[in-house]
Amino acid sequence: MDFLTLPNDFSMSIIPGYDYTEDIAHMAFKYGFETLIHMPMEAYDKNRNKDNKYILTSSLNYEQVNEKIKSAFIEIPYADGINNHQGSKATSDTHLMTCIAKSLKKIDKFFIDSYTTINSKAFMIMRQNGVKTEVRQVFLDNFDDPDSIRLNLKKLVDLSHEMDVAIGIGHVKKHTYDILKDEIPRLKKLGYKFVNASDIVR
Repeated sequence: MDFLTLPNDFSMSIIPGYDYTEDIAHMAFKYGFETLIHMPMEAYDKNRNKDNKYILTSSLNYEQVNEKIKSAFIEIPYADGINNHQGSKATSDTHLMTCIAKSLKKIDKFFIDSYTTINSKAFMIMRQNGVKTEVRQVFLDNFDDPDSIRLNLKKLVDLSHEMDVAIGIGHVKKHTYDILKDEIPRLKKLGYKFVNASDIVR
């Protein structure tokens, strides 16, 4: 996995429930990366709701949500928190997000809102329940195009001048890796700092 060759001062988020999940989680830990669980959550577009035993949906009660989250942390035991994979419907649902918040609070884990919809209630509900949290500002590679990725990385850098911290999310794509491999060292030389998610949640 090429991303494991990058400097380990950013967090890796891993989807539970796949054959490769545990191996990648152990490798990331071995290479010193902070890991999160990239928790599958319900989208409004039913075609995006992949068949994954961990998916959190608005039809679940607290016990069901808590069991899925507990099981995901057993599969990825080094994870310090979670962020949502998909989840436009899930993060808009007050009941579901409250269940997730209560589950995370019990095990002292944080939540990064991938912010897949402007209707997300995740940040507010996590705060109300005492769960450390933050919100994603920029998706680096929604479009798998080098020029687009570079532009989005520049947006993230520019935002870091206006905010205490700017959060970007990228995916395991070749163009993303190639650009980060070049840009991370260059940005560090210019004085920019890369940090783990656990360092910035509050």
